[in-house]
Amino acid sequence: MRDETIITETPPRYHGYGRIGEHVQVPITGTHARRVLHGALNIRRGDLLLFITAEWVQETHQVF
Repeated sequence: MRDETIITETPPRYHGYGRIGEHVQVPITGTHARRVLHGALNIRRGDLLLFITAEWVQETHQVF
């Protein structure tokens, strides 16, 4: 069984709450570092194999 996910340093914020008719400032913090976690699980033996990369590209996933 294989899968991958993208992990970010801070979750994205797209909106915030404010009074009707007023603009809301949404703070942007952190470096927004991003890593891709590739994982494979052998369900018979319970072995887990993980591979972390800086970006998701097809070639990286296929090599994994």
